[in-house]
Amino acid sequence: MANVDELKEKEMEMLQVQPDFLDLESLIIDGDKSRVPVTIQYGDESYGVFIRPLTSSEWKTATMIGLKDPTTTSEIELCKLGLYNKSGDRYPDNVIENLPGGIVTEIAKQIAEVSGITVNEKDNAKIVKEMMGF
Repeated sequence: MANVDELKEKEMEMLQVQPDFLDLESLIIDGDKSRVPVTIQYGDESYGVFIRPLTSSEWKTATMIGLKDPTTTSEIELCKLGLYNKSGDRYPDNVIENLPGGIVTEIAKQIAEVSGITVNEKDNAKIVKEMMGF
């Protein structure tokens, strides 16, 4: 049976093998206060932004607004809640609303990933049917 020091040493070796390893414990403790840096490609350029995980309540609210309001999308609403600049401030709504659609989609995907939410078309269809009373 291995002793505690040997286990700790093996764990440290494993962590060193993965230099891009993100600290899950800090994400759990910080919750929706954590900020995760991500890189977004647009054309030949890379842009860095910060996102945060959304709570299940925020996710549901953004999704419902996007489905009910014809002037917006769920992806735009997700970005309004989860996209931050390097100073730690949210971007103004009008800035997010004027981003190219592909950028909004990519950021929303990243927010979903960091929030631990899997989105697929089957789930979306079910939500729409429930809202429409089918």
